[in-house]
This record gives sequence, structure tokens and C-alpha cells, in this order.
Amino acid sequence: MVNVKQGTKRKQYNNRDSSNEDNTKSRKPNYQLNIVEHVIHANNNIHNSPFKRLAFNKNKTLLAAARFNSEIEIYSVDATIYQNGNVNEKFKEFVPLLKLPGKIGTTVETMIWTHDDRFFTCGLHGYVTEWDLEKQIPKRISSPSGGAIWNMDLINDVLAIASEDGGIRFLNVEDLSLKFIISPSVKNNNHQGLYEHCKDENRMLFVRFLENGKKVLCGGINGIYCFDVLKKTVLYRIEIKRGFCWTGELLNNNTAVVGDSVGNIHIVDIELGMIKQTMKALNRDVLKIYSEKESEFFVAGMDGSMVFVKKEKKKYALIATKRPSLNDIFDLVISGKSIYFVGLEGNIIRMPTSAFYAQIVKNSFNKELIPLMNSKHQIIKVSNENRLVLLDHLDNYFTVMHLADIGKEKTNSLTECTEIVAQFKVKSKAGWYSSSSAISSSGKYIAVTSIDTVYLFEFDITTDEDGILQMKLEKQLNVNQVVPGHFVEFVNEDYLIVTSKDHKLVQIYDIKEEKLKTSITLPEINIEVLGKSTPFNTFANSINGLITNSNHIIVSKGNRVLTYSISEILQDNFKPYFEVELQQHNGFPYRLQFLDNNRFYILTIPNRCTVFDIEKKRTEYLKLSVKEYPILSVFEINDLFLLDNPKLSIVAKGTEIVGARNYAVNHFNLGTARLNQNELVTVWVDSEDLANTRAPVIYRKRYGA
Repeated sequence: MVNVKQGTKRKQYNNRDSSNEDNTKSRKPNYQLNIVEHVIHANNNIHNSPFKRLAFNKNKTLLAAARFNSEIEIYSVDATIYQNGNVNEKFKEFVPLLKLPGKIGTTVETMIWTHDDRFFTCGLHGYVTEWDLEKQIPKRISSPSGGAIWNMDLINDVLAIASEDGGIRFLNVEDLSLKFIISPSVKNNNHQGLYEHCKDENRMLFVRFLENGKKVLCGGINGIYCFDVLKKTVLYRIEIKRGFCWTGELLNNNTAVVGDSVGNIHIVDIELGMIKQTMKALNRDVLKIYSEKESEFFVAGMDGSMVFVKKEKKKYALIATKRPSLNDIFDLVISGKSIYFVGLEGNIIRMPTSAFYAQIVKNSFNKELIPLMNSKHQIIKVSNENRLVLLDHLDNYFTVMHLADIGKEKTNSLTECTEIVAQFKVKSKAGWYSSSSAISSSGKYIAVTSIDTVYLFEFDITTDEDGILQMKLEKQLNVNQVVPGHFVEFVNEDYLIVTSKDHKLVQIYDIKEEKLKTSITLPEINIEVLGKSTPFNTFANSINGLITNSNHIIVSKGNRVLTYSISEILQDNFKPYFEVELQQHNGFPYRLQFLDNNRFYILTIPNRCTVFDIEKKRTEYLKLSVKEYPILSVFEINDLFLLDNPKLSIVAKGTEIVGARNYAVNHFNLGTARLNQNELVTVWVDSEDLANTRAPVIYRKRYGA
């Protein structure tokens, strides 16, 4: 399904006014590089969903970050596994490995890693999903039962889920089959006033295993419950006089802490079934409690505050309160000496634990915004011949803009320089968000792929009597023979290249003949030879990059880079023209792009750039010591290299950094593409604007209860 707006909505963008000229500050470079900026204000159209949940794996080398639109990004958070402990502190966190696609009508309420890095999620759509991380697709899905799922916990080979109907369901981890259900007797609560809409509901909002799985502690609309799992009976219920329970955490075998909807935290004696202590921690709902030691824990919630609580003598006391966010804080985790939390700001924010642990707690503290904005999703593609830009709005909505050719005499004027020539929206068969998009060199063809659907559109491009470029949808081509996947590219106007979702095939579709021409079967990598457990083991056979030019197809699979000659493939010779295996100490690949028609590069942890010469079949390393965030892209301009990352552009000559240009404080680069030898197109976003306009909306009618 596709909806296209053509001709009826053309919007012209002007250059920014003089009052905003200082939005982009620059460091004074040692080497003069003349940069003329043409700014197009289109950032409010980007649906960059904020992060909602965080989850480390057991050894804290991988971090899963879930967004409100149910997309999940997996990051490497410990580069010391590649560098034998000798690594810059900046690169210990947040180098993108992969993205699990989101699905319309689903949410992510809880994420769980097993000891062997199996990954499970649940949400308000009412079922549990186990993900195939290598293929980035669902592996198993439980049967819907009990309505929305608000929380879950894992012990041994059993999952416990807290359901909308008030029951706790126990699932087998192996196949997600239902073992049994424990439900308290239905109790009509007497919620009034602010919580009157919850009257007579029995929703369970959190669950935790006790005593190695013999009991569970759970809570929700009707207070706190403890169940005997072996006898399948209710042991006791503790009533919360005001509000209801949002979250809870175990401190030790006999003590738990529970947060409620009015900002209180309750210390619970599990054995006696009673509240030992109650404290006012926040002004509004407590949404998260995090503890790694039984004597202390952190509390966060809807007022943007974070509270540190510690046991002193026999009672717990509020030690320090900070307000690191002006918006709700939904989740937080701790690794080493850093706290990471997420909320409506849209990014992961890091702050030091020393802000709470110091003997004299100061009012001021340092916090760092980590710009993780769909770094595995290239949201901008360009058509060089007709100067067209394809912008992916990250919600299955796409815009095609035409950039006028600004001559030297017009470098200071951008009046009527850009216009929207087409807008369209696609819908996959099962409602998945798109994984990749591409535009052909002339702009005549546009392709979009998700894990269950591939779209290929043909447009008629003309110029009217006023010299304005027009795009009109001609037809949608039949690509039913192509297996959907995560990456799509064009070879001129002749072929569409699509990787399959099982990461085994690279498919070549003949556009003129409208049929699948042939497919390349990619070699399997034996993970047993990779040695100790690293991201290479989990993602050894994952395709993490696809690029094409007129003569070659380049695929990055695991730590291998495979180059195929298109002319050889069409003659049924599927042997790689050029193949390189990256050593593990070079890091995991996360970006693959062309430098020019004959050279391409691959970026690996931590900011190592490997350049490949196709004709000479050789590699060379562009080794740069960049202490900022991970590099997103590299461009060569004469004898200079321009390195783009989320916060600044770095200019290098050889291996020496000779200049840098910062983005404004609240601006983050989402991606850059090369229009021609002298022009780059960059998409950036203002985080403050987005924080005010993208509050999530939950459509309750989709979640059953």
C-alpha cells in the first residue's frame, strides 16, 4: 500500500535569517577550508522517536535501547574486548551494531537478556517476542493471552509476565509456551479522583522472582501481591492506600522496594508481608527503581528527578536528589561509574554516580547527551543527475526534495532554492517500519524495504515551462519474487539489489524486465573459530552494509567485506572479485560507504577507517585519533578528509587533524550524503524542538484490554 502526494504540495525553503547565523559555531582550524552552508529547515518533519527502555546483557558488553515506536538498537558498550584494555574512555560506549525493526501498534515495556545473550521483549500488544539478533527478525512469538503485558522477569528457563487482566503467566523460555497462570481473586478497588478511571481494574504492572523461582512478588492497580509458585496460591496482599504500584525491585532475599503513582517508595518485608518504611521520593509517579547493592538504590520518574537512597543503620534515608531532566525519566541503568537514563529528550543521557556519592553533594553536576539518533539507519539518499534528495522520516513516510543548482554568483542567496517534488507513505504487510530506502542515479526509481515487504516505484520526471522539476508516479513494479530484507540499493537504472532477511542472499532484480535476474549466496562464517565471546560470535553472519556502483556490489557480512563484479555475476560467476577479512582487533563494522568510484571505506570500533582500492585489490588504513563520538561518514575533498559525527565535522590532512567545526549545542547530525564533488547534504535535528513536539501517543484500542 502506498499513498503519494504529487504536484499538489510543493514547499519552498528559504535560507535562515541573520538572527540565526550563530547557530553553528566553529573551532578555528589550522588549515583554511572554505565552506558555504545552505540550510534547509525541514527538521520538524523527522519522526525521531525518543528512547523508552534500556537493558544491559549480563556481562554489560551490549546495551539494548528501545524507542517509543518499538524500534530497538543494540550498541557495543565495551571496546576493551577489541583493544586488550587499551582504549579511549569515549569508545567504551555506544558504537552501533544493529537495529531491530519496530512495528506499528506494538510497544516495548521490558527487555531481558539471558546469560547466553538470547534476547526477549514484551509490550502492550500482548505477547512476548524472542529475537534472532543475527538476522534482526523475530524468532519466536508467544500466544496472546491476558491483554497488555506491562513487565516480565526471568529465572532459569522460566519467564513470568505481568498482564492487564491481573494474572501472572509463566512461560517456557525454550518455546514461549504457557506453563500455568496464577491470578488473585478479583477485587473491586475503590480508586477515586485522579485514578477513578482505574476503578474495578486488576492490572499487574511489575513482577519479580523470589527464592530462586519458588515465589513471585508483583504489584499493580490493587497493591502488592506475593504468590507461591509451587502451590499456585496467593500468600498475601499489601494494600497501597493512595495510588497504585508502578515498579518494584529486590534488595535482598527478604527486602524489596516498591514505587507508587504518587511518588512514594515503600520498603517491604517479604517474609512478614508488610511495609516497614515509606518515604516521599518524588512529586509524581515513580517509574523506575534500580539497585545493584542491597544497601542502596536509585529512584526516577515523571518529574524528571533522580533520588539516591541508602541504608543508614536500620532504616533507608534519602541521601541526594537531582533533577537531570525537565521531562519524564522512564528508565535508568548503571555501568561502572556512570548512570545512563532515557526520557522524552530522545537521547540516552550519561551522568556520573559521583554526583550522588560525594560526601558533600553539590547542586551542579555534569551530564552528557549521547547522540544516538538511528545511527544504523541512513535517512538521506541523493540522486546526483537531477539533484534530488530522498529523506526518510523514520515512520514509513518519505519526501523527495529538489535542490536547485546554486552558482557562484548566488552563494549568498537561497531564495526559492529548494522544493518538495513528491511525498509518499508505504505500509508493509504486517505494519513493520522500513529498514532501508534508495533512489536511482536519475531519481526515476525509488525503492523501500522492510522485513516483510519490498516496494519499487517508477516516477516520470519532467520540467514545466517555469523550469520547475515535476515528479509523477508512473507505476509500482511487481517485485514479489524478491525476498524482503534490511538493505536495498540501485545499480544505475538497470538493477535493484536487495539483501534477504535471512542474511544469506544478495538478490539482483532486473528493473526493465521486471523479474529476479539472479542471486548471490553469501558464505557462512564458522563462529567456532572466533574464540572467546564477543559481538562477532552473535553477529558473525549478519549483513551490516551494502553499497553499489556501476560495476560492483560490495557487501559487509560480519567481519568480512565481499566485492562482486556485476558483469561476472550476470555470467553466473559468483566468486568474489575482492574479499577481505577484518581482524577482530580492528573492531566490529558499523558503516560502509564509497569514497569515490574506485575506493570505499568501512568504519569499525573505535573510529578506525579502512579504505579499500577495488582495482588494486588492496587495503590501507586511515588512522585518526578522534576523541569525540563515533564517526558516521568520511568524505575526501582534494587532499583533505572530512569526518562527520553527530556533534561536529572534523577536517584531516593525512593522519593529522587540522580543523573541526561544531554543530550548535542542541543540534545533532543524523546523516550526510555526497551530492557531487563539491557539495554535501547533511540532515541535522534540533533536540529541543523535538522534545516539545514528539510526546508519544498510545492507542489503547489496539491493546485489547
